[in-house]
Amino acid sequence: MSNLIKIKKISFVVICTLFIFSKITFADNLLISANGIKLGDSALKYFDKNFIESEKIFIYKSKDYFMIFVKEEQILIRNNDPEYTIVSVDEGILMSFEDCKKKIKLLDDYILKIVPFVKKKEKGSAENPIKSRSDPSGKSLMFGTDYYFNESAENGSMIRTNCTDWSAEIENNRNWQDNLGKSINSKEFNLFIIKLYGSEVF
Repeated sequence: MSNLIKIKKISFVVICTLFIFSKITFADNLLISANGIKLGDSALKYFDKNFIESEKIFIYKSKDYFMIFVKEEQILIRNNDPEYTIVSVDEGILMSFEDCKKKIKLLDDYILKIVPFVKKKEKGSAENPIKSRSDPSGKSLMFGTDYYFNESAENGSMIRTNCTDWSAEIENNRNWQDNLGKSINSKEFNLFIIKLYGSEVF
């Protein structure tokens, strides 16, 4: 075998290795929020313990997890954990529902381009949105897509993109606004939600 052929083979292996590594790196980066919060990290890496304790809100009766709001991000943290492990991060960009319908496609295309091997599950569509379970009145609408790094939410972490059209009542009473949302959930939190509601809840 000539030295030229050997060099070409080695170069091909190196390129393939770098390509695979870059995909893994980009996939890992998708699990980091816009503010640099990484899923699975200790919240103490980003915030003072006293700040976390003063800001925590329990939204589930079991009190397995609590939430803090920081720079338009909702951060879910494991309760009674000395490491204050981050299990979920929700972030949103305020925009009209109509604008969101256009922007979300760019975000979805980006995710599939970076990590083409993910499994995806769509819920509703821009043309036929579904009722948001976050609004008991059923007047708020949404649609979105779940991206699984394994076969399902039970087996690994998940990224969710969604558009939400909040009802006037929700906007007035809770001061929530229509937005393009991105959520990153750990396997642990996915299993908690499935056990609590029987499905991955929007």
